[in-house]
Amino acid sequence: MRINGFSGMDIDKMVKELMQAHRKPLDKLTQQKQTIEWQREKYREINSKLVDFRNNKLFNLNMNSTLGALKSTVTGNTAAVSAKAVSGSTAGSIEIQVESLASAARATGESIGTNINPNDIKLSDLHSGTIGEITINGAIIELSPDDTIQTVINKINNNKDAKVTAFFDSQSGRMSMISKETGKINTDGNISFGDNNPLVEIFKLNSFEPGTDASVTINGIKTTRSSNTFMVNGVEITLHAPTGTQSSMITTSMDADKVVDTIKSFIEDYNSLLKLLNDTVEEKKYRDFQPLTSDQKKELKEDDIKRWEEKAQSGLLRNDSILKKMISDLRLDIMSPVTIGKDADGNDIKIILDEVGITTGKWEDKGKLVLKDEAKLRDMLEKNPEDVIALFTSKGTPDADGNTPKNTQGIFQKMYDDVKATLDSLFEKAGTSRFTDALEAPLNEESVIGKELKSLDLKIKDTNRKLLTLENRYYRQFTAMEVAMNKFNAQSGFLMNAFGG
Repeated sequence: MRINGFSGMDIDKMVKELMQAHRKPLDKLTQQKQTIEWQREKYREINSKLVDFRNNKLFNLNMNSTLGALKSTVTGNTAAVSAKAVSGSTAGSIEIQVESLASAARATGESIGTNINPNDIKLSDLHSGTIGEITINGAIIELSPDDTIQTVINKINNNKDAKVTAFFDSQSGRMSMISKETGKINTDGNISFGDNNPLVEIFKLNSFEPGTDASVTINGIKTTRSSNTFMVNGVEITLHAPTGTQSSMITTSMDADKVVDTIKSFIEDYNSLLKLLNDTVEEKKYRDFQPLTSDQKKELKEDDIKRWEEKAQSGLLRNDSILKKMISDLRLDIMSPVTIGKDADGNDIKIILDEVGITTGKWEDKGKLVLKDEAKLRDMLEKNPEDVIALFTSKGTPDADGNTPKNTQGIFQKMYDDVKATLDSLFEKAGTSRFTDALEAPLNEESVIGKELKSLDLKIKDTNRKLLTLENRYYRQFTAMEVAMNKFNAQSGFLMNAFGG
């Protein structure tokens, strides 16, 4: 129990002043903890950018289809045929002559009346015989005498196995069905209604047009296709009309525009990451600005606190060894030549970025990439597209021991591996995730920083315990002083009264 105020002294104030000096080690520990937590958050932000660069951008860029993008163009009879290069396409030419298009089988009925509302007329109104299961192209559809014409249409169209689209024209009173697929769908090419199908009788479905296959000649080989859209050498070809006397020529080649855009996108992403890393390791550190204590914050305005903490958080990763190594690795990946093969004498054939019009800019740009000569890049894409693709996307050539020398790997692959190594280092140091760029991803508390923070928490807890013990001792001492002074004052008063004072 604390007794305060008998002597007129402000004991709380006196104890607080005495404790201020003793609290400095605790303040230092909490400031140290805050600094390390800020440092870990900055690592986490950098880590997020690296994961995104590697797992999203580099991964997609390193796919051969990205830089090996092809496009197909049609010359000659351009109205008869269209073409689109898709995944797996190969460069080359295809000559195609279209004799006839593929058509869909059709069945058409005669009129059963005019101005008929299909929602009002039931099958029982049109047919007195048995109505139950019917088959269309082998698919079983269950009908009822109470089904309206519209219900019948819906049941047919909703049955995927029937593979037909039914239509009823209320004005003419006629029904038609057309196959959902072109080509010769069965032996005679007609829509099959099976035996004793009442729909044939009810709607007088007696006009049949069989489906036919497209007849084409591809590079001199006459052939047929059931659909007007089909694949040849990874090119999706669509027939629109017979070619007549003028054939269509499909040429598939590298899509230079798309490749250039992809390389420009990479340069932008790379420069953005490199700038972030350079800015981080060169950020000025203000050593006089330590994290504010809770008492210090009470004496400042919100804006002052914000400005102070901006300075306190500046330069926390200045000259960081992990990030500096990442910068060095990235720049080396860019500058190093890539071995893409051997010449007739067995010498290495190498290629560098400068050969495709890309440079690292001025010295003060600190490794920033610049597409200095786009015409040079396009010229290389036209004359030596395989070399350009290898420069960026080569997976490397294993040596006799099964190892893949780094100098045979393309830029994207080298960066992919080097960023992984950095992510591993950040995981060990700060506990950040190697797999997700989410800033809220959980941290590994067994990392170097995680263990350091645990140790600080224990020290802070122990220091708080010691300070509480010391504070209680001070209060006990002042309380004893209060009691003694009170007793002394009481005795003095008694003596003065006894002697007539």
